[in-house]
Amino acid sequence: LFDIISSLKNEVTGIVVGTAASMASIILQSCDVRKITKNSNILIHNSHYELSSPGPALKTWTKLEKEQEYRTIEIFKERTKLSASKLKQLISVETIINSAESLSWGFVDEII
Repeated sequence: LFDIISSLKNEVTGIVVGTAASMASIILQSCDVRKITKNSNILIHNSHYELSSPGPALKTWTKLEKEQEYRTIEIFKERTKLSASKLKQLISVETIINSAESLSWGFVDEII
């Protein structure tokens, strides 16, 4: 979905009402214009995978999780004012970002 929205020729505006959690926070970054209402927030975190049994699959899922973390940080780094190290710190603990922080850190362009 992120790639599809990013590739659209028309200007796309994303508006957060309530909470843009998890993948919604990433999809928001694909929008040309990003807005948030005053009492809304954004939740960012690492990808979480749960395996029922260890073994060869564990190696595959661990690799996927690391790749997802890298892509998430790159997407946020491209659109926000934060460094990769700060983003890694924020996503490693589920971080809720209020509207004022969302604007000052560059997750959104405007509070409405």
